[in-house]
Order: sequence, then C-alpha cells, then structure tokens
Amino acid sequence: MSSGKVHDIADTSAAHEAASTGEPDASVRIAEHLARVRYEDLPPGAIAAAKAGILDTLGCVYAGTACEDVATIRALARQWGGRATSTVIGAGGIKLPAASAVLANGAAVHQFDFDDTHDRAVMHPTSASLVPALAVAEEVGGVSGADLIAAVVLANDLSSRIGLATRGRMWDHP
Repeated sequence: MSSGKVHDIADTSAAHEAASTGEPDASVRIAEHLARVRYEDLPPGAIAAAKAGILDTLGCVYAGTACEDVATIRALARQWGGRATSTVIGAGGIKLPAASAVLANGAAVHQFDFDDTHDRAVMHPTSASLVPALAVAEEVGGVSGADLIAAVVLANDLSSRIGLATRGRMWDHP
C-alpha cells in the first residue's frame, strides 16, 4: 500500500530483528518482500485472477449478509464499540472498527461456501485476503484500487504457499 505506513512497520521490524540477532528471520524477510512489491511488478495473470476473485468474493459476502447468524454477529460487534472506520458490506452503511468489520464480513463470505478454493492448499484464499484488505484500506485511507489488488494477490500467494507447505494437514500437528 502506498501510504507508507505498512512499509514503516516492515522497516521497524527489520531493524529490530537485525539488531537483536544480526540477521532478519524468515517472517521479517517475507514482510520486507511484501512491502516492496508493487502492482506494476505483478504478472497480468495474477492481476486478472485477483480481479475475478474479488468480484466472486464480494458476491459471496452479499449473499451471506441476509443470514441470521451474520446479523447476530453484526449486532454483537456493534456493541463492542471502537472507532468505526470500516464498512460492513450489505448492512446499510454500517461501519465498525476494522477488526469487527472483518469479523462480520468474514462470517458473511463463508455462509454458503461458494468462495474461491485452492484445493491443494485447502483454503479459500480471496475471502481470507479481501475482507481484511478492504477493512484496513478503509481505515488507513488513500489506498488505490491497484494497491488493493496487489494486497490481495500477495496475500493469496503467501497464504496458498503456506497451505501447500502444510500439505492439507494444518490441523494435524506431529
């Protein structure tokens, strides 16, 4: 995201890690990579797939908004309070704190299980990436559509790689 805030976090984390161990760990290197990649760096196929996934995921969120359990989650999240910065999709303009909007929109997107699926990684990548990306983009402000798409592409790539690394056994710990 071009706001610089995300990049500042990665720079601070890297400096702290390097000072304490002499070399950044894998999570810091991943964060630095994600902070450096721009929309222009992405392959056209990844951008096209993300755009299709975003449209599909928004449709899934809207479909789930009418479900009773989603309304219950929305009502509960409204009681928690906080700075209302992020839209609860399909809820008549209701805004909640980013984390609460992610919870409400995340509950809606999974209602009918029609969201995109990465079979080998055993996950729904765009529902896991788009919902928080939208909430954070709205909270931070000034995030372009290109930056949002880049965030979705990168999150989908990273989460799918993690899913593939677990070989579908993320719940079966040795």
